[in-house]
Amino acid sequence: FKPPGAKGYDLHQDFIGWPNFPESFVTAAVAIDPCGRDNGATEVFPGYHARGYLSPRDGDYHPVPAGVVADSEGEFLELEPGDVALFGCFVPHRSAPNRSSSWRRLLY
Repeated sequence: FKPPGAKGYDLHQDFIGWPNFPESFVTAAVAIDPCGRDNGATEVFPGYHARGYLSPRDGDYHPVPAGVVADSEGEFLELEPGDVALFGCFVPHRSAPNRSSSWRRLLY
């Protein structure tokens, strides 16, 4: 859930470097509300998944370090209710704050 005024999320990958953690899962995001740049749509960075995990494999959450991906290469997942976005566990992604007056809800 991302209500109006909610903060965004740092650039990260869904994979966490736990021992024996699967390295081949997919994140599914189902839009409940319209998702656009004004309400903090998810921004993905295609192609970087091929580099694998970009953070330490110590079992802790880590944002992707600054400078690892080019900000200009991000693509926003602008979705309508019922749309589904699928991306692998190594795809770096982030979201900006919800600057709109409407909710942005996704089912993950």
